[in-house]
Amino acid sequence: MARLRETYNSFSGANWDADVIKARKVFSEVRKECANSPHSISNYFEEKPLVGSAPNQGDRHKDLFKKAFASSKSSSGNATQVDTDYEAERLKHQEAVITLRTILNDYENIALGIKLGILDEDYAYRYYRGTVLRDWEAMSPLVFTYRGKRGNNRLFIEFEGLAHAWENEFSFRTRGRLQFAQKKMTFR
Repeated sequence: MARLRETYNSFSGANWDADVIKARKVFSEVRKECANSPHSISNYFEEKPLVGSAPNQGDRHKDLFKKAFASSKSSSGNATQVDTDYEAERLKHQEAVITLRTILNDYENIALGIKLGILDEDYAYRYYRGTVLRDWEAMSPLVFTYRGKRGNNRLFIEFEGLAHAWENEFSFRTRGRLQFAQKKMTFR
């Protein structure tokens, strides 16, 4: 009963937590942005500008940004406006990087809680399965990028295991079969 109560409190509390709501909104925006190119979420691997790809070349990124967006300036626009636009874009990217990493850590924590029996898997499965599967599908390219760049194939392994188990309707904890609640209908 305590495990069930803890699971309910964890998921219910997250529905009302302002930071979680904001993080889910940022994640939703990134997911929409990457919808046509799912692997582009990998661009959020590290805190860097959206333009260019060479690390440690901030000035080069800024120059590329200026060239790319010079035509979007208003007739009264100037280099200061481009710098401001660049900085706004850079900060937006940085917020997304931090948010995605936080969400991945949260999923890792949930998966570990289920695996160790701290959270009730049956409740979590019925309540959260669709979200876990959708989010794993969206974030898996980012996870694989983290693993490759950091040389650690174990990063977010619990989240991946949870998603694969639930996708196949197996318990992540016991490896037994899980089932959705059956709706009983009576006709008169």
